[in-house]
Amino acid sequence: MNEARERIASGSPRSGDAEMQAWLVTDFVTLGSPLAHAYYLMCLGHSETELRADFRRRTVEREFPTCPPLEQDGDRLMTFENPNDGRRYFHHGGQFAMTRWTNLYFPVAEMFWGDAIGGPVAKIFGDPDKEKAGETFACYAADVPVFTNPRKLDTFFAHILYWDTDQPEGRSAPHLAALCAAIDLNDSGSANALGSEP
Repeated sequence: MNEARERIASGSPRSGDAEMQAWLVTDFVTLGSPLAHAYYLMCLGHSETELRADFRRRTVEREFPTCPPLEQDGDRLMTFENPNDGRRYFHHGGQFAMTRWTNLYFPVAEMFWGDAIGGPVAKIFGDPDKEKAGETFACYAADVPVFTNPRKLDTFFAHILYWDTDQPEGRSAPHLAALCAAIDLNDSGSANALGSEP
């Protein structure tokens, strides 16, 4: 497999090299991400309205990337046209143009049950213009609520349990099964089955 990857990288692949399973940086997996609170952690303002406006300004200026990247001023998801020479160049806001983001989190209940640090990210890092226009919400992030047990019971301060194998189900616990599906090291397509919460 390493030889196939080297041939592909050098531009001289052989027949069958493309069928080799290869891990690509097309998937971004987060567990209990505090980006769920991005407005409060990364922005300036004294009210929720001001925080959201500051976040929006920063995404338009491409200081904060979105998933998918915002298309603006004739730019595309990954490229912009340089007015000086008329050529297209990659812009730094396009790193999520070809990325599927799977965000696993324990839903919070009464502050201490579940994970108050992590949470859903799709509505924050998606395309707010499409949401306002009433279009289908555009986001490549799949928010996947997980639990440590099949009964979907909340666990006390679950933020420290994303890697926990000491549950009754051991390594087959639902939160670990969701992580394995999101990472999908065997290229089985299991990450495609993880959907975004409504």
